[in-house]
Amino acid sequence: AMAPFAWDALRPTIEAPKPRQSIATLRCEDGVVPCADIVWIRAAGNYLEIKRTDGAVVLLRGSLSQLGQDHAPIVRVHRSHAVNLNFVERLVALTGSKYELRLHDGTRIPASRRDANALRGQLRASESTP
Repeated sequence: AMAPFAWDALRPTIEAPKPRQSIATLRCEDGVVPCADIVWIRAAGNYLEIKRTDGAVVLLRGSLSQLGQDHAPIVRVHRSHAVNLNFVERLVALTGSKYELRLHDGTRIPASRRDANALRGQLRASESTP
């Protein structure tokens, strides 16, 4: 039997791993994208641009605030950006108390000053885990 259609399914949400499942997923109208397959998320008006590890950029209706809490490895780093910490090479301090994240592929993602200290700690923690 087909599951009833849920309007909430149209709103992107990050779901915590289910029991015996090790990865969080981004559930959206296009299906489920494992968070491990997301490099970054950028807010663009009423849409989210999601860059996947296969290089594709998917456009979804929604906002970063709808994603709710951070779910490792996806963390919000700016009012319009979230990033997968597994793809971050380093956090760089720019002039004027601005920060940016440099990803392994050379992408630069702005990071808020407010989140910079927390990001430093998270990046150090991820470097020390095998």
